[in-house]
Amino acid sequence: LVDQPGVGAAAMARVLGAYRSPDALAAAGYGGRRGHPVLLGAAHFAGVAAEARGDAGARGYLRAHEDRITLVECGDVAVPDDVDEPGDLIDLPS
Repeated sequence: LVDQPGVGAAAMARVLGAYRSPDALAAAGYGGRRGHPVLLGAAHFAGVAAEARGDAGARGYLRAHEDRITLVECGDVAVPDDVDEPGDLIDLPS
């Protein structure tokens, strides 16, 4: 993820491992909180496209379907810190 350099291949692979069917909804969890990456099975594409606005992406859709999301703990393999400005880089673990 471009703005989350601490989330890499290990977290991606772990979340992808939650795929079971086109109905799948899964997201990385960090201490029980939903984060990135997110897996959207094909059954959700139309719903996400209908609700996506601006840079919010699938956020509204995911909130509406929170009870269907499988959280996949990734806190041991990724750091979900968001980097939006140069100053955010200072806070990243080295």
